[in-house]
Amino acid sequence: MAIYYFGGNELKMMLCGAVDLLRQSKDEIDGMNVFPVPDGDTGTNMYREL
Repeated sequence: MAIYYFGGNELKMMLCGAVDLLRQSKDEIDGMNVFPVPDGDTGTNMYREL
């Protein structure tokens, strides 16, 4: 298994990309939320705009 290293800029890009994907998917996540209570806001709760 190869070991990869990355710096702060690469980490920031990965985290920003993850937040953007969550933003794009939050409605879909809200729609499939069923555990423990189907409250329909899991995606919204995971994604908070700062």
